Amino acid sequence: MLPDGTVVELTLINALISGNIRIVVYTSEDVCESTIIPFRKCEKFLICINDLSSISLNTLSAECNVNIICRDAQLDQIDVDINLCAIISSFSSVVLEVQGRVCKPRNDKLDWHQGNDEENDQPNGNIDFHCIKIEQVNDSITFSTGIQLELPSSTVRFSCRPRS
Repeated sequence: MLPDGTVVELTLINALISGNIRIVVYTSEDVCESTIIPFRKCEKFLICINDLSSISLNTLSAECNVNIICRDAQLDQIDVDINLCAIISSFSSVVLEVQGRVCKPRNDKLDWHQGNDEENDQPNGNIDFHCIKIEQVNDSITFSTGIQLELPSSTVRFSCRPRS
């Protein structure tokens, strides 16, 4: 409940966060690239959604750290930590009705204090109602999440080529 007494209904949603990474290892002699490694994680959120809402999830930033673990000069395991900062939003289309006159655009776009241009200041026609369709954000949540992958050497293949 909001301070003014308005009751807000929240909906529990499950968001699937998924993507792919590729590990690139640079040595003094070679460049080695892994096969594509998929990742996924489900997160739950409480968010305000109305019947006509759409939901979007956008990644704001991402960071990936990789530890390559060798045993007896052989690849044993790869540990990957992925940190994401993202925003999930619910939005809906609304139509604003604006009352006004259509005017010609001014020539002096940068300096609005440069005197009056009588011809451009005159509105065209009568006062009318104009409709503008916009996206209204109903609710928005910014969050951070971490994904940890422990990949045995048998699940990741590398192809190497000489460094040019």
